Amino acid sequence: MRKIKLNDVNVYLGNAAQENIRLAYAQSIGCDVIQLYGLRSSVLTNPDLPLFIQKARTTYGITDVAAIMSSENGFNNALAYNVGKPANQQFNEFNMENEFWFGMRVDFDITNAVVGYTYTIDITSGTFPPKSYSYTAVGGDTDVSIAANLLAVMNANPVTNFLYKITATVGMTIIQVYNRNDLREFTYSNSGSNMNSYIVNMAFKQWTDMAFNLKTNIGLNGWKVSAYIANPYNNWGLTEATSMIADIDEFECTLYRSTPNEMFSPFRVDQLFNLANAGALAAKVVDFTPLFSAEAAYMHTFLYNATIAAPAPTPLVAAEPYWTNMWNVDSFPNKASLNVTGFTYFDYKSLATLPTVIIL
Repeated sequence: MRKIKLNDVNVYLGNAAQENIRLAYAQSIGCDVIQLYGLRSSVLTNPDLPLFIQKARTTYGITDVAAIMSSENGFNNALAYNVGKPANQQFNEFNMENEFWFGMRVDFDITNAVVGYTYTIDITSGTFPPKSYSYTAVGGDTDVSIAANLLAVMNANPVTNFLYKITATVGMTIIQVYNRNDLREFTYSNSGSNMNSYIVNMAFKQWTDMAFNLKTNIGLNGWKVSAYIANPYNNWGLTEATSMIADIDEFECTLYRSTPNEMFSPFRVDQLFNLANAGALAAKVVDFTPLFSAEAAYMHTFLYNATIAAPAPTPLVAAEPYWTNMWNVDSFPNKASLNVTGFTYFDYKSLATLPTVIIL
């Protein structure tokens, strides 16, 4: 199985020439599946959409058509689109693209009030200068007053795009640090024995709830739920993977590198190991595809050079044996709980800039 993600269906839908260019390209590189970005509400009600999906199947040999969505509302709209349409005009895959691994905060818990102790929080984020915040406890301070004074220091000189607040629970006073964008390049530390710090994933439950509700709403229709995933900062592990595999039929595991190197740790260790271990615990085989990117920052040069060196095999076929040969000799605990179903490529815009000799 080979999947390709097609950009901006909202732009070319209804333009037969542009539709055909994309579908012919997908066919030429042996794709079984097209996944569609740009499925706005106006697109889902456009009479050209069912005709496009039907054409993909009947004229270009595409077997599966996926709706890419990031929200539960989007999936509900896509499911509503399917109602009353013949099978060759329906979506039969629903692809979740919602980066829960960036929807996190860090909590700092004042565990003890110690007079003379300096409580410090250090934060570094991206290109912004690192910040260090300190407060030294005085007589009469409690965990509540220490947190309040430290929070005042932080709010007086915040890191751009960050939000700080205090929450109080039974026996705990916590300073919460939110990055309004994501946790990319967000590192943190604290002063030690009288304060704890830990990541709290706010978005993960929303993500798993969305998967559960999507699977429930699909019911007995037999349509697939797939999900693009990554774990760039090792922000999720076995606990999360155990929940993830409950309602996701197939994972697209990000391998965004300059070569299709199966041994890349954020792919192999941080994604595959967790899915494999979760599958073993659930006595379940977990389906996945490597997700390659043809963008300039990743595999574009690899694919380009492969075509120059040898028009046959083509770059897509070359990339897949490169990865598969490594996978076949790899060994790690519970590997048998994983099943490779094929390969996924991001995205048409990047692939289409490669030389035409990549066509099969």
